[in-house]
Amino acid sequence: MPAPHAVIVGCAGTALSADEATVLAQYPPMGCILFARNIRNPAQVRTLIADLKTAAGWDLPIWIDQEGGRVQRFKPPHWAVFPAMAHFGQCFTEDAARGKRLLDTATRLLAGDLRGLGVDVDCHPVLDLLYPETHAVIGNRAFASDAETVVACGGVLIEALKSSGVVPIMKHFPGHGRAESDSHLELPSVHAEWADLLVHDLAPFIALKNTPMVMTAHIVYPAWDHLPATLSSRILRDWWRNEMDYDGLIVSDDLAMYALSGFGSSAELATQTLTAGADLALYCTGDLAQNVTLLAATPAITTQGWQRWQACEDIRRRPVLPPDAAARAEYQNWVQQHDFGS
Repeated sequence: MPAPHAVIVGCAGTALSADEATVLAQYPPMGCILFARNIRNPAQVRTLIADLKTAAGWDLPIWIDQEGGRVQRFKPPHWAVFPAMAHFGQCFTEDAARGKRLLDTATRLLAGDLRGLGVDVDCHPVLDLLYPETHAVIGNRAFASDAETVVACGGVLIEALKSSGVVPIMKHFPGHGRAESDSHLELPSVHAEWADLLVHDLAPFIALKNTPMVMTAHIVYPAWDHLPATLSSRILRDWWRNEMDYDGLIVSDDLAMYALSGFGSSAELATQTLTAGADLALYCTGDLAQNVTLLAATPAITTQGWQRWQACEDIRRRPVLPPDAAARAEYQNWVQQHDFGS
């Protein structure tokens, strides 16, 4: 088959429509991302995923945001709730070995849920640092306020996902923690000096740069560029790809977010982020007309991008490695002893 278009799109509902199937067949994307609007129960999700793959004509990767805490697309009564990452960061601070064990177990259980449904890619973990000014859109999704804890916890989570056959994506590069507004709603600016960003915000991404995917932030860093990171060749290509030698896939955050509303249409934004150095553009609304326009205007993934995807392909072919009984019991006891809320 021809190389898929360098886009990940959403779909509208719990079943694939005939029109959506036609579009996927005509313009096969590099993936489809699921949201709550697409999810009712396990049997329905499996059918939807099978239909997406059949329509696209290849083993279409299925993406999800399944972090824990507030960001969980699969929820009770059919799926377990997982604590927000800040709780694991706190546990790691109190007892590093125990924190790592609990996070490894939780991640393997989460990955088992995803693999059982046919989901391949989890937009997880958040590597943003937690600052006093951090907007609530990040909040307890972050592990901690210090880079060392974020690196340790992020590394455990990434390896647990990979060893369970789920492709991780570290986000939101180069760091959302200092942003005081929500990029879903407006364009934030982070007015930190380059040296400060390098030592703190960028440190987790640099330490974990062997992760096979990274997701960009729709944030302006004036010390670096006047464009948001998602559209900045200085950040994505010149520094991250060339200077730091990042060899994984660079994927944009959702191009439908209002932070980018002043920079063009979805198709224009896809062109801009790919030109800036991203390998893949993400567009999540599930709007059929927008998907058609975007897919028709966006080229196939590049040869280099497809080669980078092969590392992800290797991961999603791995067998699931669930936690053993002792690890599962320790995790369940920990959860029962706390009221994690969201």
